[in-house]
Formats: sequence, structure tokens, C-alpha cells
Amino acid sequence: MKTSFLKTGAFVIGALIAVSGTAFKRERRVQVWAYHGDSQSQVTDASKYTLNGAPADDCGDDGNMPCQITVSNDITTQAQLQSFLNGKTAEQVLAISNGRRPE
Repeated sequence: MKTSFLKTGAFVIGALIAVSGTAFKRERRVQVWAYHGDSQSQVTDASKYTLNGAPADDCGDDGNMPCQITVSNDITTQAQLQSFLNGKTAEQVLAISNGRRPE
């Protein structure tokens, strides 16, 4: 009886720790950059993005250019964004985009 009570108590304590640990996790913050370039060849050029800018009017689900991209919260300057974009392909940039628009 005592062993059963200890096992049950240990299980309940473990469950409470697991639940409380997930309940207080910090939300990961991100930055959103709006793309204002004219062609797919410019999607890796940070100067074509505006931090927290409004996306283009023709954004939707189709197209070969991003409307906005979502990146880590610590990317707050165009220089940091350029470092992030260096070496990426247009397809990799589209993979992190929120909406697309035609060229």
C-alpha cells in the first residue's frame, strides 16, 4: 500500500512539473520584414525589405516572390538581414515567407 502511494505521488509530482514547465515557456519572438523588390532575383537583397513594413497589395498564395519573411527577433537591421540571407536561394526565402506575389 505504501509503495503504491509513493508511486502515485511520484507520478502526480512528475506530471505537475511537466505541465508547469510547458505552461510558462516564453513565446519565441520574431521579426517580420516586408519585401518590396521587383523580381525574384532580388529576394536575397536585404535592401529590398522593410522591417515591420506593409506587404504589397497583390499578396496571396501564388507567385515567385515573398510578401513578407519571418526571421529571428535578433535580426533588426538590414545588415543583419543580409547576413541571414547570404547563401540562401529564392526557394529557401519563399519557404520562410508569409504570402507570395507574382513577378
